[in-house]
Formats: sequence, C-alpha cells, structure tokens
Amino acid sequence: MIAFVFKNNNRLSDVQIKQMIRWFLYSQIKERYLSQLGSKLDRDIKIIYENAEPFKVLIDEIQSERHLQIKPEDFIGKMVTNPLFNLMKMYFKSVNAVCLGTGSGLSKNIGKKYELDNDHIFPWAKLRDAGYDKSSTFKYALAQELTNRELLVASENRWRKSDTSAHEYLSEVKQRFPYALELQCIPDDEELWNIERYEDFLQKRREMLSEKLNSFIEQFNI
Repeated sequence: MIAFVFKNNNRLSDVQIKQMIRWFLYSQIKERYLSQLGSKLDRDIKIIYENAEPFKVLIDEIQSERHLQIKPEDFIGKMVTNPLFNLMKMYFKSVNAVCLGTGSGLSKNIGKKYELDNDHIFPWAKLRDAGYDKSSTFKYALAQELTNRELLVASENRWRKSDTSAHEYLSEVKQRFPYALELQCIPDDEELWNIERYEDFLQKRREMLSEKLNSFIEQFNI
C-alpha cells in the first residue's frame, strides 16, 4: 500500500482507495503474508509498479492460493486472534451496531469507559460444565470460537455475571434493544439460545456473518 501511494505521488482517487481497501481486507483474512513473506512482498511490489490497476492483479494472486468468498466453515474453531474477528468488528461499526448491555454505539463513544471489549455470548463457565472444556481440543475450540463473541463497551463486560445463561441474557437484550442482536448478527431464534443447541447457534451465526462480511467487502469492488 505504501508503494502504491508513493507511486501515485500521494494522490489517490476514490476508486483507487476502494480497490486498495478491498485488497487489504482480503490480504488480511486470507493471511497473504503468513508464509514466504519476502518473496510474496517482492512479487506484490513488482505488480504495483508494472500495472495500471495493480490491486485487481494482486487479488488474483490471493485467489490463486485461496478462495475469496468467506464461507461458514471458515469460522470453525477460529478464535478472536484470527483476522476474521477484526473484519467482524469493522463491519459492526459500519452498520452502527450497539453494545448489547448499554445500547451505546460501538463506533461513536470516546474515552476509557467506552473502549471496546468482547465477551462470550454463551458463558465459558456454562459451556465448560456442558462438556466444552479442555479435555476435548475440538469442543474447547468451539467454546472459544469467535462466533461466540459479542462486542461491547468494556464497562459492560465487567457487569455481566458468568452464571447468566445465554437465553436469559439475550432475552433481556432483545427486550431492551430490539435491533441490537440483528446488528451483531446474533440469531433471533430463541430455541438456539439454549445450551443444548449451542452448536446449531454457532452454525447459524457463521452463516449470517459470512453473508454480511462478503457483502461488506464487495462494496469496495469497483
């Protein structure tokens, strides 16, 4: 990105900026530079200087190694350290999503009190007792999966108690802030809020997130 800005003397059109953002998002979630950093970086910078519309070529480079579309299965076992979580946060802010506990906008408030945090939707303590503990690597990964996370202001994370069930918590959120769940892509089906349906909840949210995140990225496709 720095090479492209330098090549264009710090003057980019709206179209160029959107093309660059689209490539950047794909490069992050598809982990373009996770391996062979030096050779890939050299090749990509060469593409920048040899092409009038380099980011279309750069996206083709990513697509030659990995599919571009975000699929529901891409979320399985992925934790908050995965780039998909950063994209999720970016999307939530773009649609003016709100904290489930306070109703505060996730992208508007400034100050330490309103710093963003994340928390389990289905509490870890409840999942652990239901068999999603460290005795099973796969089950533990599902308990910690990023699709079991909500965004909220930091002060709210300290307020919720770990023994509050997902059903009780989400029912209260739905009553207080009717559109909050939809904005954070949380399934509205109350049957899925029961711990016995936890994996069905994850699958439904994976589907919702993949649809919304794909659309979010493609808005930059010009």
